[in-house]
Amino acid sequence: MTQPAMLPLLEVDEVKITVLIDNVIDALLGSTPIARRMTLGPNPFECGQPIAQHGFSVLLEVKRGERSGTVLFDTGVSRTGILHNADALEIDLGGIQAIILPTVEALQAIGPTYIVPGHCTGWVATHMIARTMPEAFIPNSVGTTFTL
Repeated sequence: MTQPAMLPLLEVDEVKITVLIDNVIDALLGSTPIARRMTLGPNPFECGQPIAQHGFSVLLEVKRGERSGTVLFDTGVSRTGILHNADALEIDLGGIQAIILPTVEALQAIGPTYIVPGHCTGWVATHMIARTMPEAFIPNSVGTTFTL
């Protein structure tokens, strides 16, 4: 098997990550200096609220100097979920420059030092990652603390 090419990553000034789809939502979580939470607004029952569902999707907004770019990483499991949540969070998806749908081959091309699959990764993908990238694969379980 040939080694995948490493993708060079440039240093950036800012990365903004907005979670669009995940299987957990807590509208009452407070913000922190790092994590700005959604707000319910003055009348939360009159506006659409985001929904949780299986799958995962994040919007990545990257800035380097005067340049910026927007990438959608994965799309969750349904078209309805991502469009609903983008609307509820007042996010315009029209400026997306790329959509990344991760595969094991894509992970190999990136060449991460560590890969910790979560529950949304799925059994087949988790075992494929463990088989094809054993040096990077770290199983995840409750009670594990990762220090990087």
